[in-house]
Amino acid sequence: MPAVKFGFFADPDRTRYCYLRLRRLKKAIADTTVLDALAAQLEVAVESGASPRDKMAAIEGQIDRLRATASSVWHQAPAAEVLAATLFAASKRAVAGPLAELFSRAPNAAVLVPPVETWLDSAGLTLFDRLPPGSGFDRVGYHKAAFSGLRVIGISIKNDASHIDDALESMKPFARYTQSMQLALTPATAAEYLTACATATGRWDGEALARRLQPLGVGLLIIEGDAVSPAILPKTRAIDGESLTALMAAFGART
Repeated sequence: MPAVKFGFFADPDRTRYCYLRLRRLKKAIADTTVLDALAAQLEVAVESGASPRDKMAAIEGQIDRLRATASSVWHQAPAAEVLAATLFAASKRAVAGPLAELFSRAPNAAVLVPPVETWLDSAGLTLFDRLPPGSGFDRVGYHKAAFSGLRVIGISIKNDASHIDDALESMKPFARYTQSMQLALTPATAAEYLTACATATGRWDGEALARRLQPLGVGLLIIEGDAVSPAILPKTRAIDGESLTALMAAFGART
């Protein structure tokens, strides 16, 4: 039986492994050069001239062995997670081609701002650019309607996994001024966070980032080129009266 199963009814655009969209994962493993990179990353011996099917079978066999090995970082991890995470590790060695682009790596955080602003605009939110120092947010969008309909979304945009924990801490004091908070990352940055967690614990945990965000009520937006899509929904809250008054005054002074 093959080691990697995605599920017949899995939504290819909503389902992610190591934060890689399933549709992109399936397309990647249909490329023989990607299979070669996977085999090298997993240290699988593949015969010269082997067919793509034989290469994939060898890769799946190695994934099975790693998942069954108690001392392995992949012990009991879902096979699809192992496959996607191995693809991520291999992608860091690639300088060009489909593997290098697979996880939508960005050169810096600045290039991630326009798609987030477009996402806010498409959600009917106005960009509020007079942010208090140290707020932890890179962009805040709001919808000014009746008090009961006020929406304020704070978004922190990060392109470095080592900055995620500090960003989340800096967002906490400002939660009361928002209806919801979001962290916006590329798949590469999200995958790098999981990799760092696995290095620290010795075990791969595909839910490590989700478990960090959910107690704080922070949602996750994944940025892939110009596209932004929710991966984890945020907790929504009512804004208290004092905060509401301060926000409305600030918004009113701006408009």
